[in-house]
Amino acid sequence: MEPAIIVHGGVGQPVKHSDGTAKAARAAMEILTGGGSALDAVIKAIAMLEDDPRFNAGTGSRLRIDGTIEMDAIVADSRNHLGAVGAIRRVKNPVLVARKVADSPHKLIVGEGAVAFARRYGFQDYDPTTPENVERLKAFKAKIDSGELPNWMGDWRAYKDLIKDTIGAVAVDRRGVFAAASSSGGTALMLPGRVGDCALYGCGQFVGKNGAVLVTGVGEYIIEKVLSLQIFTRMQTVPPKEAADWGVALFPKDVPMGAVTLSADGWGLSSNMPMACTVMTWDTLINGDQIWPTEVTAEAVAPVAVGPAVSQVKAEGDGRVEAQRAVQSMLAPEAAPAQPTPAALPPPLPPALPPPLPPPQPKPAALPPPLPPPTYAPVAAPPPVPAPAPAPTPAPTYTPTSAPTHAPAPAPAPAPAPAHQEPQQFRCPYCKNIFAALITVKPITVACPYCKSAVLIQ
Repeated sequence: MEPAIIVHGGVGQPVKHSDGTAKAARAAMEILTGGGSALDAVIKAIAMLEDDPRFNAGTGSRLRIDGTIEMDAIVADSRNHLGAVGAIRRVKNPVLVARKVADSPHKLIVGEGAVAFARRYGFQDYDPTTPENVERLKAFKAKIDSGELPNWMGDWRAYKDLIKDTIGAVAVDRRGVFAAASSSGGTALMLPGRVGDCALYGCGQFVGKNGAVLVTGVGEYIIEKVLSLQIFTRMQTVPPKEAADWGVALFPKDVPMGAVTLSADGWGLSSNMPMACTVMTWDTLINGDQIWPTEVTAEAVAPVAVGPAVSQVKAEGDGRVEAQRAVQSMLAPEAAPAQPTPAALPPPLPPALPPPLPPPQPKPAALPPPLPPPTYAPVAAPPPVPAPAPAPTPAPTYTPTSAPTHAPAPAPAPAPAPAHQEPQQFRCPYCKNIFAALITVKPITVACPYCKSAVLIQ
């Protein structure tokens, strides 16, 4: 399967910040084209956006109403890796802590427990507060004092200009493994301890064997509908883009909402507000400023249709780099034919990147055959061989007629060997699948027939 990566900066994030999502997408694609995993790729992309103070995650996280910062993050892939943190404080990259949770017995750790978990595994104390976010909180509080905002945001829809939501990335690697990661600094004027959709699996994101979904918007609305799971279910019967449009259309148009879908059938991106984003496949490169060529403010958004119609340019014998250059020159379907300013677009991937691998051949679902006996049988066979050696010497001493009768008696000596040659079942510690293998000596390393990982049998 050809690798692909989609990175978004959160609904409401200015499309001019697509240079940040493009940079993160390129770094992730280098991992994918180099044979790396989809999980590593999306974590790399999200960590880069967490370090960019323009985005509402990590260093750019919004201050809560008491002036503190609490962040959420989650990682998941179709190999059953899942880990999340909620309301975590004073760490630089919540997505890296979430990845560590995925290796623990838990799936979600929150609050002070999440902070203690992070310190245990070497994540240093870090203050993500920035002067810009301090000033932004002061401005919001001034609006409350003047009566422009209520004491609590009872109606989120009236304050969509405050939304700069969850960042996210979704990818598929050459093994056909899907992965997604999200991180969020929350929304403005949150109460301490609030956890949004980002850290809740099935709400802000969902990953299955044949695809993945990310959503971004007002977390409380997303949680009510378990939105990403609903979209993923819908995607099993309709194209990815249609499933994304359907999910966004569940909400009023003045509720900021966006969805990203990826499957073996393609990808989809739908949003009722402009947002920074980048789509990158081996033959496609699209940025948010190509989907929304004219910057639109949050207050002015009133789309007549949900989701932009995004065209794709496919390579037709010209090769990867040429196709990407063609995509860079593409405008959204409704835009004027003028070419976009080259400076606003990220450079194409260098030609030095390896060509895409050929599509993998389908593999049978049945258990693989046991390892060939010739590989291990000689190890157990030598003991019986020297035993018959002295037998020929005494044989002439006895009556020849009895030799054929009693000579075969030593032959059953190797019989115990089949007890050790019965196939045994083992669980792969990497993909969790159960496979059968013929083991005659231990320790030995056996290749998992599903994920090809080396499994040590002791």
